[in-house]
Amino acid sequence: WIGLLPATAPEGPAFGVSADGRTVVGYMATGSNHEAFLWRDGVIELLGDLDGGDVYSVARAASEDGSVIVGEGNHSSPTASEAFRWENGVMTGLGGLYGSVKSMANGVSADGSVIVGESTYEAFRWQNGIMSGLGRLPETDWSRAFGVSANGSVVVGQSSSFSGGRSEAFRWEDGVMVGLGFLSGATNSKAEAVSGDGRVVVGES
Repeated sequence: WIGLLPATAPEGPAFGVSADGRTVVGYMATGSNHEAFLWRDGVIELLGDLDGGDVYSVARAASEDGSVIVGEGNHSSPTASEAFRWENGVMTGLGGLYGSVKSMANGVSADGSVIVGESTYEAFRWQNGIMSGLGRLPETDWSRAFGVSANGSVVVGQSSSFSGGRSEAFRWEDGVMVGLGFLSGATNSKAEAVSGDGRVVVGES
């Protein structure tokens, strides 16, 4: 039990943990707001939000040592969230693909330099200030990235059709997105995490 901040907060789910186990991230429900938090060595710290309207931020993943945290913050309203990277007390918006700011970050590499997520219905990989779209699998309309290997070279997620007809887990590396197929009898799959070396992918089908 890591507690709540404030103690009267109705909820405080955790979504990510650093490799060393010392840092946990998620959000705290503070009044009418949702605010990203980190818990480190027994102490909870609220991370604030991007400039916008009501406070709405969620932390989803942490780097290996917990110094870099990623998630999504409120750009103008909860429905227009923007991916963020937090380090040394500063939360920075990552923007979005194709001129949009609507985005969310779901994973981060061990050293915090590579971030993956989704923007304008396409999975992205962010590095050195540049957000790049990863494309989609054939016969699908949108994609989302959920996990990234330790060195940031392998990205995993899901590519789906708006009609719900096709939804398949993918593994992306060196600019190539490969569908991972389905379990026997299934019609959809989703990759949610990848090992540090990028060789093992887990999810559901």
